[in-house]
Amino acid sequence: RPIIRTLDIVADVVKAAGGAPKKIFVEMARGATEEEKHKRTKTRREQLLEYYDRIRTEEVRVLRGKLEGYGDEADNKLQSDRLFLYYLQLGKCMYTGEPIEIGEVLTKRYDVDHIYPQSRVDDDSILNNKVLVLSEVNHKKGNKYPIDSAVRQKMRPFWEMLKNNGLITGEK
Repeated sequence: RPIIRTLDIVADVVKAAGGAPKKIFVEMARGATEEEKHKRTKTRREQLLEYYDRIRTEEVRVLRGKLEGYGDEADNKLQSDRLFLYYLQLGKCMYTGEPIEIGEVLTKRYDVDHIYPQSRVDDDSILNNKVLVLSEVNHKKGNKYPIDSAVRQKMRPFWEMLKNNGLITGEK
């Protein structure tokens, strides 16, 4: 049916142009196969557990225990960007490396910061541009990019470890 419709459009173009064009390009979108249509994407919980399998530290075992403690509610709770970032960052502030108290993740003590300020870039991606940080540190950073070089030097090993284990992207 789509091919017949395409041929009808070509006939209309020929008629409107008063003759056949030298070339016609037809672009077609590929539809998902039946198997792809029914395949589920990974939930945030499944993604985190997969990442945690790569890191064998006591710290990660504790985080895994907290995550698994949510049981069936894990996927619902992880819809909170703050909580998802907490687990992606292994429970640490991205700018200081200090441990974040999980009970305070949703309080004003912590902010979700845009690495690239929104005044400069329209990127609201949790994977590429958002981090969970102490509010006071975020306020000091302000609208600057890049972040202070002292912070970059101190945090680079931690960021590299997160990147190497798939918890953050190279862009972040």
